[in-house]
Amino acid sequence: MARTSPPPASRRGPAATAALLLATALGAIATAPALAAPAPTAPAGGDLLHGTVQRLSVERQSGGSRSGEITAWLDAPGGHVPLDPAAVVGVPTGTAVAVRLGPVRAGQGDAVRAVRSLAVVTPAPSTTAEATPPQATGARATGAQATGARATGARATGAPRVAKAAVHGVTLVLALPGTARADATTPARLSAAAADAARFWSARTDGRIAFAVTRAVGWTHLQHGCDDVWGMWDEARARIGFVPGPDRHLLLYVPPGAGCASGLGTVSPSVDAGGYVLVAGSTTGLLAHELGHNLGLGHSDALSCDGVADGTFVEGWSDGCTHEDYGDWYDVMGISWDNIGSLSTAQAYRLGVLDGVLAVSGPTRAVLRPVSGRSGVRSLRVTDPDGAVYVVEYRPASGADAWLGTASDWRGLRPGVLVRRIDPQDPTRILLLDATPSPSALDPADHDEPLRPGQSFRTASGRVTIRLESQVAGAATVVVDRDGVSPADVVQPGGRLVNGRQVTIGDAPAAWAAAGR
Repeated sequence: MARTSPPPASRRGPAATAALLLATALGAIATAPALAAPAPTAPAGGDLLHGTVQRLSVERQSGGSRSGEITAWLDAPGGHVPLDPAAVVGVPTGTAVAVRLGPVRAGQGDAVRAVRSLAVVTPAPSTTAEATPPQATGARATGAQATGARATGARATGAPRVAKAAVHGVTLVLALPGTARADATTPARLSAAAADAARFWSARTDGRIAFAVTRAVGWTHLQHGCDDVWGMWDEARARIGFVPGPDRHLLLYVPPGAGCASGLGTVSPSVDAGGYVLVAGSTTGLLAHELGHNLGLGHSDALSCDGVADGTFVEGWSDGCTHEDYGDWYDVMGISWDNIGSLSTAQAYRLGVLDGVLAVSGPTRAVLRPVSGRSGVRSLRVTDPDGAVYVVEYRPASGADAWLGTASDWRGLRPGVLVRRIDPQDPTRILLLDATPSPSALDPADHDEPLRPGQSFRTASGRVTIRLESQVAGAATVVVDRDGVSPADVVQPGGRLVNGRQVTIGDAPAAWAAAGR
């Protein structure tokens, strides 16, 4: 899987950033300055503040490379305080907390406040599917969605759907921060671009998520500059009378030469929480990507390892593995270039808009249908014994993904069965894995991520194997083995021992978990 990447010295650890081509998506955008926010007035040194944890996706571009970062903030009375993201790992966005702050320290591009202590006051609301994953162990694959599946520890499940059918209203503002000068963009032109992004989300979610431009405001001068995006949003909100709330989004467009980041979007705690966006471009991919953050989605990145398909994470990725920002070229929450096909099943599941999901914890044989389709099993969620979650989908060159293998696919992506992993540090973030790894993760000639028929993928624990048994038009048969046990070894309740343990199928009381696995 080829990447244009940073020097080898920066390859280790989760913050490693891949240099990615973006000229076709955004054009040349100036390097953005570090974000800053004036801290609320409070006593210096160990000050105690109450507020809400917020996260902001910052897309930066310098020349032909782009890097992404999810920054953490405390929304406190009087302003936003940038926090050390490591201090709030595991604290969901939207959580009300009491934080005792430490000194300012250097972050990844920004000055942030260290956190000496943090106490949860009110848990965050959440409507995302990741908040309530299905209990798969020992369950039975039944119903139309389970067609073609034979499994132990597998369950056909549609993720919780969007809580309510509502149109997300988007207010657009052409903004001029500081001394920036207007470009040729007009409210009508920006509205048309936003409508294209809205059509993407409506089509990819079967209409369950709909955006509509409710107001478009012409060029508006703002006193706040690009180094204070919260101040820009607050000032614009006050100037035009925007009222934040559920299903409401404020999107600022700034000229590419204004010096702002190429894209900014608040990562909302739920699908319907609303949010804020800033963009320095108007491509469909960019607008759809930032609005996706407002729906609660993180980035679709990639994990590439030298000669292996998966890595272990213990305070950082195992040696030889590179975490690459925007490394998933198949998904709009990844690089968001000129081809935006189906939303990955990992991201669709998180939104709660995916039917045809099979949750797997034991030996399974399942027939996957195209991710762009509307029937059958379209996604496997495989839980490894060590707790890691892998998502398997079949993405042929059909439907919304018909661009694969055509001249527009200048990246040279291959259709097929893809394996992703939920990031162990951040469940909003998805990692595309290279199922056909090269000896070097940075091999510039390797763009080949999907499994090939007859090929297997082994998880980092070594206990789960995912094999593509066969692939034909409209269907891919995938076999999951666990601890050396394959679906062929699985028998009906009351059957024999396999490797010294009882292995059963369906709703037998012994089931897989009870067998000591």
